[in-house]
Amino acid sequence: MVQTEREPRKTRILILGGGFAGLNTVLALEKLLEDDERVEILLINRENYILFTPMLSEVAIGTVDPRHIVTPIRELCWKTEFHRGEVIQIDLEAQQVDVLYNGLPHERDTLRYDHLVLAMGSTTNVMLVPGVDKYAFNFKEIGDALLIRNHILEMFERADTTANPEAKRAMLTFSVIGGGYSGVEIAAAIQSMTERLEPLYPTIMPEDIRVVIVEAQGRILGTLPEDLSAYAHKELLAMGVEVLTDTKTQQVFSDCMALSNGETIRTHTVVWATGVVIPPLLMNLQCNKDIKGRPLGTPELRLKGYQNVWAIGDNVLTPLPDASGFYPPTAQVSVQQGRFVAKNIVNALQGKPLEIFQFKQKGEMVVLGERSAVAIVSGYKLKGFAAWVLWRLFYLSKLPRWTKKIRVAVDWILNLFGPTESTQIKVHMREASADPNEVDGDRLNIPEAIPRGIENKSEKLGAYEN
Repeated sequence: MVQTEREPRKTRILILGGGFAGLNTVLALEKLLEDDERVEILLINRENYILFTPMLSEVAIGTVDPRHIVTPIRELCWKTEFHRGEVIQIDLEAQQVDVLYNGLPHERDTLRYDHLVLAMGSTTNVMLVPGVDKYAFNFKEIGDALLIRNHILEMFERADTTANPEAKRAMLTFSVIGGGYSGVEIAAAIQSMTERLEPLYPTIMPEDIRVVIVEAQGRILGTLPEDLSAYAHKELLAMGVEVLTDTKTQQVFSDCMALSNGETIRTHTVVWATGVVIPPLLMNLQCNKDIKGRPLGTPELRLKGYQNVWAIGDNVLTPLPDASGFYPPTAQVSVQQGRFVAKNIVNALQGKPLEIFQFKQKGEMVVLGERSAVAIVSGYKLKGFAAWVLWRLFYLSKLPRWTKKIRVAVDWILNLFGPTESTQIKVHMREASADPNEVDGDRLNIPEAIPRGIENKSEKLGAYEN
């Protein structure tokens, strides 16, 4: 192990995770501690960018360029030291964190801290349904969106030259498991994409294409009011999306999926858009947990049982003020917790009383394709085109840089008036003989050119293994 850590002369605030929760903590701390040279802030994240997840479905169908919804973390932070690395061990008693850089065992570092912020988010729980881990596509990262888009185009290319009608139908059946926000948005996006693609393929008819949402609960978008949920359901049906509620997915195979209603859907495309779990590293922490082993937080956003460890976002259960439950794992909660925990950390540094976090709901919005959405803002309900315009304006305003706002706006305009973008960009692994990632004779063995998750989809994506 290489030990590069020196004894800190300053009070160190170590933040693990650069998503909505972690990055908002950093930005708030930089403002609050702008003139305090006694404190240093260090951020660790496995990627060197933050992803604007509300627009992920637009990347999946090619409406928005993927570069336009990611922002380098180094561009956003001026006082914070940033390291791209993988957290491999957290020792709460010794107050130190082990980080692995570049996937190299000899580039492991041990970082001490005075205050630790756990903001590592959640991971996709692919073990809920047999076969999901091997045959389904995740929908959480930028690489997932690119992988899904390339796969849809691959299915159209194959279906266009297939004479077998049953095989063609299976290739053009796109299934989404989960009727929450992500599931509904990606299903509607796929439907819009297929409508634009179909005229480009002479042998493919509209009736050959099928998009299906499978939801285990009684209705989709269960956190929204029933009338908005019903409207969204109606809109999806009008678009051509099938919605199966009260239906569980029993198992996913390479060419089909089995449902609890007895139906077997022949499909080569299954998107897993439900089920998240706290990272295993945090589940193994020696701390207070619930009966499922999930770390518990406090109303002040501390990790329960620790005075200098703070936990925010999806990787902890934060109790509601009335102790009736826990805050949901949403981006809005993460953003507000990030800004709030920064204030409490400064209060702790200055010996002031801590405050109790209270979430202020600003609203909820779900986009339904290219012209419709549902929204509830400050108690007011919107649906249809007006909600869609609000969705675009709101999220456009939340992008972190003016350059990103302009580029996304231009993407949207070109998509409205320009031709359908149907370019299939294949990704290949670098030849071993040309691999520059070699240090002291040991190769890194990190296929950086391959989007995360592709290694589990080889049976679906044989065309990408050239």
